[in-house]
Amino acid sequence: MSAGYGDLNSVGPAYTTVTSGMLLQVVIITAAGTWFARIYYPNPYKGRVRLWLQYTVPVIIVVFISSRVAVILKQPLFTIHAVLLVPIAVILLIIYKIIDSRVG
Repeated sequence: MSAGYGDLNSVGPAYTTVTSGMLLQVVIITAAGTWFARIYYPNPYKGRVRLWLQYTVPVIIVVFISSRVAVILKQPLFTIHAVLLVPIAVILLIIYKIIDSRVG
């Protein structure tokens, strides 16, 4: 029985293809988020509405442009099995925690 999901055995392995547009989108969004955090959060209680308009609107525009880049650039770079994404995320989280504990 498949409980409404169809024949689960007939589905091939869950592979994710990473394209150049997706990779560039992640880089652009990460840079925009870092820029936004550095500008906005050092003084979060001063002029919030003006700062929000001044910095959030450009970030939204950058995210929109990066999504268009991801749609346009479809050159596949590599294919990874979905099961490997979890250990990669855990490793990146551990690296982040190590760096954060040494800096802060």
